[in-house]
Amino acid sequence: MSNTAKKWDVFISHASEDKDTFIRPLAIALKSLGISVWYDEFSLELGDSISRSIDKGLSESAYGLVVISPPFVRVKLGVRLAILLFKKLPSATTSLHRMT
Repeated sequence: MSNTAKKWDVFISHASEDKDTFIRPLAIALKSLGISVWYDEFSLELGDSISRSIDKGLSESAYGLVVISPPFVRVKLGVRLAILLFKKLPSATTSLHRMT
């Protein structure tokens, strides 16, 4: 990872099924703490290419946060995105939290 300033502090990777119950409140809480968050609802605009926007978000974020949940594991795209995330952000630390 280069030492240049990043546009976002954290990129959130998640399953859309977790959006209402966990992800949106998490993104809002992080934002309220002054953490700049790449989160699809904050960062995507009508007409944006989702894959290009995700690639840009990954490359312009200092850290990646992957929320691993049963829906995330079931979605192959989510698994591929997690792999891509850790390739782009090799110095990121990981932490697991069980969602119940």
